[in-house]
Amino acid sequence: MKIAEFFKQNKSMLLNIYIVLNLGGYAIWQTYNNWTDGLLDYVEIAYLVQSMLVLIFILTRRKHKLIDKNIWHQAVALFAFFSGVFVCRAVSNRR
Repeated sequence: MKIAEFFKQNKSMLLNIYIVLNLGGYAIWQTYNNWTDGLLDYVEIAYLVQSMLVLIFILTRRKHKLIDKNIWHQAVALFAFFSGVFVCRAVSNRR
């Protein structure tokens, strides 16, 4: 396998790894700076945990799929979306 083929097949995975390394490094660096300055508290720890969870989700997400071309699936999704919009609007108009 040539290098160009490898990058073409794995570009999404490589982008995910790049994002995780950059954002994870920033979160750890920011937490370390707060710890050395004596500012590390529950809020900073919660931020670090939340950041690590988001990064885990980025690494474990599935590959991108194309849009489903089945018209029935599209109609059901459209109906579900607009029913939620109309319910929220009806509830907000009651107040």
